[in-house]
Amino acid sequence: LAAVLLALLPGPNVVFLLDNPAVRESFFPSQPALAVEALAPGDLTAMDDILRRHDGPEAATHLGAWHDVDPSAFAVVRDAELDMAGFYCMLEPTRVPAAQLAADPVTACWVRHLETSPVPEGQTALFLRRWLTRDTGEAPSDVQAACWCDVKRSYLVMRDSLRRLYVTARDPQPYAEALGALGFYMLDETVEVDGQAYGTAVLDFGPRLIHSWLMRLVDNETGLA
Repeated sequence: LAAVLLALLPGPNVVFLLDNPAVRESFFPSQPALAVEALAPGDLTAMDDILRRHDGPEAATHLGAWHDVDPSAFAVVRDAELDMAGFYCMLEPTRVPAAQLAADPVTACWVRHLETSPVPEGQTALFLRRWLTRDTGEAPSDVQAACWCDVKRSYLVMRDSLRRLYVTARDPQPYAEALGALGFYMLDETVEVDGQAYGTAVLDFGPRLIHSWLMRLVDNETGLA
């Protein structure tokens, strides 16, 4: 991530991002020894257990369906004992079946937003469908930091095409400071899964994509925005 930031921005400008703790932790989170890697077939039971413990059976069904459609959308975080400490699922909507997007109430909400507020031709979006930690669910944790660091690696790799990122949580409040600092906004629409309401935060990177977003962060930190 540091190499990408240095390539996209003049070196001194990166300092302004690192001076803001909310922004710094989003890019370079402090965390213990955790490994992020692709979900393996043997991880499915552990993932289902985490989903049913923190979200419920309907959520587990939806995420299981996403695994059937696109196993590559899942990554797991392993602790020092190599056990699954958490996972996340991130989808590129143009690469998965429209019927599955419509069947999941969360992704269906995001598709509706894309239909009313489309991204320009040649640009794309990412759906960060869910992240959960074995012990603390969706709450901020070292495992969540590892997930977010890997997510940022992915969308910085897509910097020439990625226009928008969608994320969801039952309780976005613990992330409000970081989301606000990074430029996310909340959608008015909420959806229900397992009788629980989920809110959506959206980050639009801007017409120059990742470079636009990074320059906005710098301008905010330097008071030029």
